[in-house]
Amino acid sequence: MDLVTTTRAVVAAHPVRVAEWQTR
Repeated sequence: MDLVTTTRAVVAAHPVRVAEWQTR
């Protein structure tokens, strides 16, 4: 798996956590 696929999988699994990380 490449980085984009992994990132998308994480985003789909943890949208709230990703949102917090993006704004941190």
